[in-house]
Amino acid sequence: MEQKGRPYRVEKYNPEWKTLYEKERAIILNVFGGIALRVEHIGSTSVEELWAKPQIDILVVVDSLSLVDSLVDAMVAEGYNYHGESVVPGEKYFTRDASTGERLVSVHVCSKDNERSISSIYFRDYLRSNSEDRDLYSKTKIQAYDSGKTDREDYPAKKKEVSESIKEKAKKWHEAQEK
Repeated sequence: MEQKGRPYRVEKYNPEWKTLYEKERAIILNVFGGIALRVEHIGSTSVEELWAKPQIDILVVVDSLSLVDSLVDAMVAEGYNYHGESVVPGEKYFTRDASTGERLVSVHVCSKDNERSISSIYFRDYLRSNSEDRDLYSKTKIQAYDSGKTDREDYPAKKKEVSESIKEKAKKWHEAQEK
């Protein structure tokens, strides 16, 4: 059966993902310099024991997205593809793909007041501290993958209900942590 969309897979947590993130982070810091207020490893590869697509997600927080326009050529020179705001409005998006088309790295650049920058960190931190929901999310991701290995585009929809529930818990958890 032919696969729809980019090739993908879901696999058990790999400690090498931290090293891959650090390598990409160094490149990003070199390009962004002082414009980057924060560079964070987000997404499933940032959570130990969580199954994930082996794709490193990186959040870069800046004062203003307009500052990123002058860095596009430098990011492209480092091997990234630039997608502008075509994927998520209010977020500049860069990717690095393997020759097979598999996504290796996604760089999400948000302004400091963007809700995504906050919720992605809450989600990561919550899953790092809550093994029950981390295990539930792993099982959901495995089931979503197993039920549609040939349809990459359908994968997010199959895990949406659980991920949205966990995002809500993560927000409440973080609010409780701040008290």
